[in-house]
Amino acid sequence: MPSKIERITQQLAEYEAKSKAARAELQKLRKEQDRQARIAARKERSKAIFAAGTVVEAAGLLSLDRTTLLGILLEAKGNLQDPQKVASWKRLGEQQDPSQKSTDTGTGATA
Repeated sequence: MPSKIERITQQLAEYEAKSKAARAELQKLRKEQDRQARIAARKERSKAIFAAGTVVEAAGLLSLDRTTLLGILLEAKGNLQDPQKVASWKRLGEQQDPSQKSTDTGTGATA
């Protein structure tokens, strides 16, 4: 019959093995969670890029070269602080795409 010290030492070894296995499982779950988060973020970014491309196409700007289109967008970005300009752009966009009137959240600017 093992002594109390031997039994407790054996229990301790078992608990340490279980603890090690639990840590490994936790690490595995965290890695999978991180992987899923990266996948979701990538999908969301791809969706946003696709939507932006659709808008560029709807505006008839796909034929422009990259630097011209970038210049147009940068100039527009510079005008985002002008609420009247933003409201004007929003109205123009709504005229071209009436389905977006109630669902477009835009930049937060109000018309």
